Amino acid sequence: MSEDQNRARLERELFIERNSPELKQRQRVQSRRIGRDFQSLEPLAWMDHVRRRPALWFGDRGALGKQTVVTELVSNSIDQFLAGKATFVSVSIEGDQVEVKDDGEGYPLNVYHGIHPTSYGEDLLCYLKPPENYWDSVGAESQTSRSKSSSTHETNQIKVLEFSYLTQIHVTATADHHAPHIHFSAWNGIGIAPVNVACKSFIVQAWRGRELWEQRFSNGVPLCDPFRVKKGDGRGTTWRLQFDSEIFGSDPIDIISLRQEFQHGACIFPGLNFILQKEEQQSTKGLIELCELLSSSKATDLSWSYQCVKDDIRLDVAAWGRGEESQFKGYANGRICEDGGTHVDGVMDALAAVDWKPEVAVVHVIFEKPQFANPLASRLGNENIRSTLREALKEPLQAYRGSWSDSP
Repeated sequence: MSEDQNRARLERELFIERNSPELKQRQRVQSRRIGRDFQSLEPLAWMDHVRRRPALWFGDRGALGKQTVVTELVSNSIDQFLAGKATFVSVSIEGDQVEVKDDGEGYPLNVYHGIHPTSYGEDLLCYLKPPENYWDSVGAESQTSRSKSSSTHETNQIKVLEFSYLTQIHVTATADHHAPHIHFSAWNGIGIAPVNVACKSFIVQAWRGRELWEQRFSNGVPLCDPFRVKKGDGRGTTWRLQFDSEIFGSDPIDIISLRQEFQHGACIFPGLNFILQKEEQQSTKGLIELCELLSSSKATDLSWSYQCVKDDIRLDVAAWGRGEESQFKGYANGRICEDGGTHVDGVMDALAAVDWKPEVAVVHVIFEKPQFANPLASRLGNENIRSTLREALKEPLQAYRGSWSDSP
């Protein structure tokens, strides 16, 4: 039998086997079984999803996940600092209990929207999705309230309430649509509501309108309505939480790792006082100080830094020393970009143009809509950033390069 005849025979046998009544019957039975299995599946409510799949939300079920919770709360304080409303963020840790405190404007536990008997702050702590017909109700309520409102305070309050809900996780970066928003972590931002669900005890105290307000939760469920604690002249928000050991286990937070994160944070947000276990970290030199920390030489006659705002991008860059191999660090809205990105590429272009290969260079950009090039958000992908940074740094770097003694 020739090769062509043998191939034809095999093809006929395969055709007969694939179209046999027995095989088709087995496929129909299997299809019905799979269909029934899918019909029996029920999607998890988001609170159950947080509890059953915590690593998807916090990056880890142990110490690293706990650190993500802490940095999520710290990120809100950094937002307050960038808005000119806070000067410090303090973290105290004792076992599975954590306190995060700042002196910002205070979490809005005292603001009620009139749609149902919860505060704006409670909604953000408990919900990812609004109740049915919420947006229609808010529109009607806002218009009615606005027509009756006579004070600037009331009007501003209504404006905030129109954006009071997180419709779903990460549809918008923040509940009240403020921008830019900081994620002081290598992990994706998750919001406060999932943090609340993952804690056995979660207590919020906030100063608003010369009154201290408080509300308590357990695993995302409010134990009481917001209530006034006292009147006074205090400021800021205090979060007190106890981790749920069923979610995070018993491994303690790595204080050394968190201290290093705070040390770097003090450099990329100069002026903000980071306090961990009563130890203060505050930088006046900014990224130059971070370059020095990352440098192996610790001393150099070449150090340069530059800050500006260009095309609505806050740019902070520093370079240190000279080396055969350069170490580049890139941050975008507080998040470290382990794989660099277009902001790092822009700085590299600008440095190459003046023939400077520094030992260490660090860049931090803050802007409204960072786009990352991979799911882990380890590389910044905004295409316009590279050319914007290259042009913004051209003249300042040329001026600094011209001051060198070996300048041509």
